Amino acid sequence: MSTNDGRRTPIAWPTLGIVGVTGAVGRVVLDVLPMRDPHWGRIRLAAGEEDVGSVCRVNGEDVVVEALEPAFFDGIDVAIFDIPPEIAQEWVEMAASRGVVAIDNSTAFRTRDDVPLVVPEVNSHKAVDRPRGIIANPGATVMTMIDALAVLHAVWELTGLVVTTLQAASGRGRAGMSRLYDEIEVVHGDRTLGTRPGDVRRGQSLVVVEGNESMRSYPVTAPFDGIVLARNTNIGDVAGDNTLIEMADLAEVWVELHAIGKDAARLAPGQRVQIESATGDAQAETVIQTLLPLATRGQSIVARASLPNPEGHWRPGMTVSANVTVSEKEVPLAVKETGFQRFRDFTVVFAQVGDSYEVRMLELGVRDGESVEVLDGLKPGTRYVTEQSYLIKADIEKSGASHDH
Repeated sequence: MSTNDGRRTPIAWPTLGIVGVTGAVGRVVLDVLPMRDPHWGRIRLAAGEEDVGSVCRVNGEDVVVEALEPAFFDGIDVAIFDIPPEIAQEWVEMAASRGVVAIDNSTAFRTRDDVPLVVPEVNSHKAVDRPRGIIANPGATVMTMIDALAVLHAVWELTGLVVTTLQAASGRGRAGMSRLYDEIEVVHGDRTLGTRPGDVRRGQSLVVVEGNESMRSYPVTAPFDGIVLARNTNIGDVAGDNTLIEMADLAEVWVELHAIGKDAARLAPGQRVQIESATGDAQAETVIQTLLPLATRGQSIVARASLPNPEGHWRPGMTVSANVTVSEKEVPLAVKETGFQRFRDFTVVFAQVGDSYEVRMLELGVRDGESVEVLDGLKPGTRYVTEQSYLIKADIEKSGASHDH
């Protein structure tokens, strides 16, 4: 935008408010925002009392959830509401009365003559004519089929529609989802059933095969609880001896650890193992269960350990690293390796003496990758630098500070 004298003025992007952001639909709104071109100068969030002060991630930034009160709408240009209709009735009108364009996702205003019912792909022009400052949108059932219906209506002028739907529990927000999981737990004893794509239970029908000669139908059921990894067939395919469904029980997985040389000879069943994913975002502790009896082509020994995997964080094919505890020893004194520095050809730590630091040259024993046994050079109870000790080293070298022999 430019002024008459040619100067450019900054564009004042509008402020968006999301009310009910911690609900099921509100969370989806946050996920969708980064997929759209940025049109908002600022995004503010509001929710019920129990969620005030919590933090949500919005377009890569942390945003604190505010209380839903009249002052929240000060400075907001457009507000999206995803709250129960009995609450929306009050707050949507409150926002509109303060000059906010209020977009309501509930049933509170869908049948009002003075509130446009808008589907952007079908009748977005209706959003301009909003006498009360409120825009309503249809429910999930209508939204999923309205695009196709609009095309049919434009050609044949539909006069009626008969629809049977199965409504999602998420349509009732967190309360609806909580009730669904409660009922699943009563029926199946596991409230996590169905929370992951492909989640099936033993005995559940996966596909139905029809015999060519008998014309009878034979259901193929899941032989165990697990996850469907692949479906290699479609309706109308000839089954033959093909693999129709691939599934696995990933509630527990195993890790194969490859060791070579002297390290391999020290491995044994029962040893504790610290497992970490290649990205560092998942860690777990387990024990070696078995050593495979054959060496690999690279002459490595393979140790196998099981990992509980109830949340599905450990996926088949992941690269992991492991630290195996091959032996344990109690020592009188140990220090952290992060405190070590090389000083005049010695391995040292910097001990605190009053307000200064002195060099302590150490005689070291066994180590485990984190700590090292101290045989001589440091007394128990001495305070020493464990992090960023290179800064102390630089100061000591500059000042020529004393050190013990």
